[in-house]
Amino acid sequence: MVIESLPPEVLLKGIERFERMGAEDSSVIGYRRGGLIELVTRRPKYVAKAETPAASSGVEEEPAPSPAGGPALTHGLDEPLVVREHELLGIPADTGFKQSPFVDGVLVRYTPEPDAAEDSGGPVKIASLPERPIDRCLADPSLLAHLLVHKLDYHMPYYRQEVESGRHGFRIGRGNMARWQYDCGGIAMRIADAMWSDALSRSWFAMDATGTAIRAKGKHRYGHVFVLVAPGDGVLFRYTPTYDGPTVAKLFGGYQGTLVADASANHNVLFGPGKAREAGCWSHARRRFFKAFKAGAGKEAAFALQTLQALFRVEEECALCSPDERLEIRQRESAPLIEKLFAWVEAQRQVVPEHSPLREGLVYLHNQREALCEFLFNGEIPIHNNASERALRRVVKGRRNWLFHGSDEHAVRACAITSLIATCQMHGLDPELYLQEILTVAPSYPLSRILDLSPKNWVATRQRLIAEGRLKYLDLARITGSRLAFRDR
Repeated sequence: MVIESLPPEVLLKGIERFERMGAEDSSVIGYRRGGLIELVTRRPKYVAKAETPAASSGVEEEPAPSPAGGPALTHGLDEPLVVREHELLGIPADTGFKQSPFVDGVLVRYTPEPDAAEDSGGPVKIASLPERPIDRCLADPSLLAHLLVHKLDYHMPYYRQEVESGRHGFRIGRGNMARWQYDCGGIAMRIADAMWSDALSRSWFAMDATGTAIRAKGKHRYGHVFVLVAPGDGVLFRYTPTYDGPTVAKLFGGYQGTLVADASANHNVLFGPGKAREAGCWSHARRRFFKAFKAGAGKEAAFALQTLQALFRVEEECALCSPDERLEIRQRESAPLIEKLFAWVEAQRQVVPEHSPLREGLVYLHNQREALCEFLFNGEIPIHNNASERALRRVVKGRRNWLFHGSDEHAVRACAITSLIATCQMHGLDPELYLQEILTVAPSYPLSRILDLSPKNWVATRQRLIAEGRLKYLDLARITGSRLAFRDR
């Protein structure tokens, strides 16, 4: 497909006043849902025609309208489809972005500022190239977004995507894909870092960590991926080479809200007077009693399991309540259950033998009592850390497929991209379309307002940029014919 991009001055004054003097073509590989496609940006060159007698006599002429006499699409028998960009730029039917507004794909065009494209002043007029997220890169943002989502959301390693691209007629090396991910990760880091700072200003959030492999000579070494879940805001991942008290303090130090986390000794540095408040996880507590039940401590473990089941049923009933209403229900129904449970724990600790599976659960409840009871005084927080556990499945599934990261810095940037993808899922956005648009807009977007590009704020930002005429689209499905069934719009 060839996309013709005309100079702004030619569009403003009218193509009739200029003479075409050839063109410059620049090719990239794009992606439309259904396969790869070569996108050629053709920039015709124009020079002004000699003035007509009417113009030289001083008679003022009205500016000619934008060229619309010819067809927007031209396509010979053995020639590529030629699309006039200025005639087909449009607005998606769904500017709210809650459903995919395009079936097969879309090319995104962004103008950093109104009238930012200035003429060189020379006799030859030519349009500037669209800004690319990676300089001199063969991949269009549509292809970059496709590769990143398939790697970090669908867990498809690049060597498999290399085979797939070869079957589509454009074999892309896995080394190129890895470099593109690294460069795109630098763009994603600006947004993810702003989202992380914003999340640390919340009254509460949940966190957890898991391991990941890093490529090294001889034998792979292991680093750690932290996840921060801020419901309603985002799901954020951070990589660190180590997992200890100083590392945790560097990531979350200074936070004074409520932190829902597992009972790891590495987290103790965050809690205390003037620091964060710790909220425990009842799912982790239940896990130990379930293990004891399977090991043969049926009667004793069953009491704890039944009590915890009743506790979770209360949470299910008040899930849609306001924090104040939820707190009232917890004080009325959950507090008596917990009081009985801890009375039973203290009695059983006197008779249950050491090193038994049941005693492990009893000791966990005894040691974590204050943290586990935090939810009785805060109606905002959940009684478990399941959101963090579910978020980390993305990392666990990924490492089973692509196995390792190339370096610490590769892991850092992969976590930034994964943060945007996971947050898209939280807000009901299509991550592939989102990343395509963000990779188009972010390179020239003001860093002071970079939080506008987060998935939480992108719907509003997108609508504003469309209204200002700075964000426009070429719907490939409408131009080339959809391979899929159009949805009702």
